[in-house]
Amino acid sequence: MEYCATEVRKFDPDRFLTVLFAPAHARDALFTLYAFNLEIAKIHESVSEPILAQMRFQWWRDTLDGIFNAEPPSHPIAKPLQRVVHDHNLRREYFDALIEARAVDITKSPPEFLDDFIRYGAGTTVPLVLLALDILGPADERVLSVARDAATAWAMTGLMRALPFNLRKRRNYLPTKMMAEYGVDTQSVGELRPTQELAGLIQSISKVADSKLVAVRKERGVIGPEFLSPLLIAPLARQYNRRFARVAYNIFDPAFAESPPLRAWRLVACAFMRRI
Repeated sequence: MEYCATEVRKFDPDRFLTVLFAPAHARDALFTLYAFNLEIAKIHESVSEPILAQMRFQWWRDTLDGIFNAEPPSHPIAKPLQRVVHDHNLRREYFDALIEARAVDITKSPPEFLDDFIRYGAGTTVPLVLLALDILGPADERVLSVARDAATAWAMTGLMRALPFNLRKRRNYLPTKMMAEYGVDTQSVGELRPTQELAGLIQSISKVADSKLVAVRKERGVIGPEFLSPLLIAPLARQYNRRFARVAYNIFDPAFAESPPLRAWRLVACAFMRRI
């Protein structure tokens, strides 16, 4: 499982930090789960043709068949993932949901409405957080509700942070109806020019993410310490949203997508005070 931890540390440093606050006995399992998520998240980015991406997603569907039948292929993530699935009785439907969400290339089929944008983000993140909670122990519906809000806010924040990178590659997944509503000119976005209209659109999305984080904070008292680790994405999302506001929602400002300074220490404080 060392391979999985290394992958998460290199390619998902925020989640790597959250795992450090999990009970010691659960960390390897969480690293393995998050490494699986990385594998499917990077498929579209790592292939040259859509058909190759679909083949890779199908490989993972078949691999999950093997994992749930205790016959995983020889793969540095599949083998340890089989042990995690077995040890924690993880649910196949959550894995399937993650794959189906990722199989939709949002850069090729941009969402039309904000709800579509939110639904896509939630689909790529909520099942992952629910699997992480299953690793940590049975959670009641109140905890699951907080987890869904935290995961959705985190996903929305991540999609916004990734916009500068994707737009530079001529990939725009901003909701098309919102662009029209806010008067965002496709040409200016394609030319990577900041405009007040684009900033207004980003601010609107950020406010929706913030509203979910407010809901998380109101209900944080239901979160036991054993479930804290995967939900530390909530204070991280809060920090990123504050960063967005500080640069006036200009996605082309170099500071827009940067990781907040001292984020590890902020997580220490959140974990110590058991606050998300």
